[in-house]
Amino acid sequence: MNKYYRAVAAAHFLLAGVNAQAGMGTVANTFGLLPGDVGSSQASSLFSEEASAAYYNPAALAQTELTQFTPGYLYVSPELRLHSRGGSNPPTRTGSVLSDEKNNQVVIGLKLYLNNISPQDHNISWGLVMAVEDDGKTMLNIEDETSQEGQFMQYGEKPIFVSSSVGAEIRDGWFIGAGSRMNVHGTAPAYVESTLDGQTSHEIVNVQGSTTFSALVGTLLDFGKLFCEDKNRALCKPGLKLAAAYRQESFYSLELNAVAVIPGTINPPGVPLNVFALDVYMPSIIALGARYPINDKWFMDFTYELQRWSDLTDKLKSKPGLNSIKDQANAQFQDISVPRFALNYKGLKEYFNLNDRDDLTLIFGFALEESALKDGLTPDVNWLDNDRTVLSIGTTYTLGHSTFLNNPLSFTAAYQYHMLDDREFQLSNSDAPTEPFETVNADGEVSIMSFGLNLRF
Repeated sequence: MNKYYRAVAAAHFLLAGVNAQAGMGTVANTFGLLPGDVGSSQASSLFSEEASAAYYNPAALAQTELTQFTPGYLYVSPELRLHSRGGSNPPTRTGSVLSDEKNNQVVIGLKLYLNNISPQDHNISWGLVMAVEDDGKTMLNIEDETSQEGQFMQYGEKPIFVSSSVGAEIRDGWFIGAGSRMNVHGTAPAYVESTLDGQTSHEIVNVQGSTTFSALVGTLLDFGKLFCEDKNRALCKPGLKLAAAYRQESFYSLELNAVAVIPGTINPPGVPLNVFALDVYMPSIIALGARYPINDKWFMDFTYELQRWSDLTDKLKSKPGLNSIKDQANAQFQDISVPRFALNYKGLKEYFNLNDRDDLTLIFGFALEESALKDGLTPDVNWLDNDRTVLSIGTTYTLGHSTFLNNPLSFTAAYQYHMLDDREFQLSNSDAPTEPFETVNADGEVSIMSFGLNLRF
């Protein structure tokens, strides 16, 4: 037997194992990693001093001098709806809810202050952030399929998310950083012999995985440190910060190279089943942001993102000798702009009579996210994707000192709400007598809750 004909006991089983919960996007871009990102609708993420900066803006890691450990938990409760408008052959549905499967992520962040091992006078920090689905149990879950009833593009279970970066202060108030996000690519050469009634034999399986890395770079300017210490009155603005970051495109993939043989009917070399699956695609993103202090209690964050989704159009096309699961959709994607806004309030400690070392803050977030999917007709795949409005709120209580801790300990909670705008789609299937076979309207709402603590030492 040719050593390159490896097996999957049933190639059909591997392909059928994926379901309609597959989706593009990642937890970091769809919701936010830590509560501070969730509560600000990611408007404040470019300026985050926590470990999530390892993904959003590596330069921001170097803003503080303490090592931080940040565990978090993210809970997602969607209600994604589909309303039939009739057609030549609409499927039978029970209710309008297409998907309401809950998702949850365990998020772990670590930021190490490295000046104690470096001769540099300015801050240097390393950060790592990781998110794992299903209470930390599901490390790798690549899903890709066609769908007759429709499937929402942005939501569903996500495989493990890992990002690591280094940030450094190159002069007072000027920070730069770089790092990467891990991607997983698997190959599954397969061979199976089967009878006509489905009894298999001589099955061999050899699934192999490799990792690649997508680049992350960023910079941040703190006007208070950069210009005020030089007594430059024209540019001195304590609290004003500007930031920029670039995140290279990333995705997970699986290549299934299977050969099926039915002795006496389909003889060696058999029928090849070569399929390419792609999941959790995120486009290249350019992010620009500003933090502006309104007064000593209020400050606002604004972030503008340019997301290059148009590159996904070619990614879904079949390669020579390798069929993409979604190539028949002929899906077209467009680049989109995403504005994000957050308002932060730091005056709550006065209302609750907290001591000088403790603190209590409140944050409100808002974002408008346009759909990257151009057309409402994606044959066989039947993707659903909507423009959405994102609203969020978060709070952080910082315990400045306690009997057992020398450094501050922060507790953070956040809530985020997605409102999906109504959009019309045409459902199409190559096996249907007529195409498209149904007109539908899709909408929905998603609630996200995030909790975490930040331990500094």
